[in-house]
Formats: sequence, structure tokens, C-alpha cells
Amino acid sequence: DHVKTIKSSAKDLLAILNNILDYSKINAGKLKLDTIPLDIRNCIDDVLAIAAPNAHKKGLDLIASTALDVPKTMVGDPLRIKQIINNLISNAIKFTHQGHIIIRTNVHNVSEKYYTIALSVTDTGIGIAKKEQGALFHAFHQAKNASERHYGGSGLGLVICKQLAEQMHGQISLESHPNQGTTFLVHLMLEKLPAYEVEKTNPKRFSHVRSEEHT
Repeated sequence: DHVKTIKSSAKDLLAILNNILDYSKINAGKLKLDTIPLDIRNCIDDVLAIAAPNAHKKGLDLIASTALDVPKTMVGDPLRIKQIINNLISNAIKFTHQGHIIIRTNVHNVSEKYYTIALSVTDTGIGIAKKEQGALFHAFHQAKNASERHYGGSGLGLVICKQLAEQMHGQISLESHPNQGTTFLVHLMLEKLPAYEVEKTNPKRFSHVRSEEHT
């Protein structure tokens, strides 16, 4: 039991230190985003695989729903996208005692060079009062209902999500009512990968494959 407590406390402390470091980097303009090919479905799956044990301990269902038109390959920073998703999923698990958490992914807009991807995380948790919602994106602030229930945390997760989303030319918002759950909505602009776009729209991309019938 002592070892488990030490491990849990160490993980919590590491998360807080990492948040503080990221917050400092962002404020100093030193956080640089990668621009590499990514599969957003894999990003979501990686986060859910890590979050699943905590969700299952509470009897919560984790559900991922990705629209068919979401491209398989885009260009961006998969590590920071996973950081945003992980923050939102972790918060949802923390403040939800029964029910489910759904992460939905859709294409919000398409331009010549970019996709605007909409990621939403919806829970059936304790919700957030209207007067508390705006302050959630201020550093070191936590909603009163969160602090009164001793949920812990640094109060930096949502601030970092907001700043990362803005660095990706996007934004984050939420809709919530006390005891009726919360939905966080993130828009991210991800660059198109030309090679994938050409392959996706090429009607002859399987023309070299011959179909054979065997009797």
C-alpha cells in the first residue's frame, strides 16, 4: 500500500512539474510545435489506452467516435495533440462518477492547405457553474465545486490546452451545467499532406492490383 501511494504521488508530482514547465515555455515563447505526419485516430487510441484503467475502476465507458471524412494522415504535432486530448479525458474521468465519456472527431472546415478538426470530449459528470466557466482558462484557477471535493490538480491543464490550441490556430470552448455533464470543444488547424491528398483523390490508385478468381 505504501509503495502504491508513493507511485501515485510521484506520478501526480511529475504531471504538475511538466505542466509548470510547459506553461513557462509557452509564456516565454520557447515552445515549438513539430510539423510531422500524424494519424489523429492513433493519437486518440493512444490516450484512451492509457486512460482506460482509471475509467474502468470507476465503471465509466470510454467511447471514441470519428467521422469517416476525417483524413487518415495530416501534418502537425502528435505529441501536443495527445497532450490536449489527455488533459480533457483525464479531467472528464476525474469529475465523472457514473456514466460515460465520449470523444468525437469531425472535420469542421476544409481550405486549400488546411483541415480544421473539431475534437469534443463530453462527460456525464458534476458539471461546472456558468460563473466559473470563464475563469477555468486562467492559470492556477479551479472551479469551486472541484476544489471543495478535493480533486486536486495544478489548475494549469486547461490553460495549457487553450494555449496549445491557439498555437495550432484554433480555440477551445466548453458547455456545461451543474450535475448535467460537460462538453469541451477544441478546434485545431492541421496542414494537409500533399502526398496523401494526391493518393486519396487518385481513382487509379488500385489499378495495378489484379483480381483473380480461384475455383
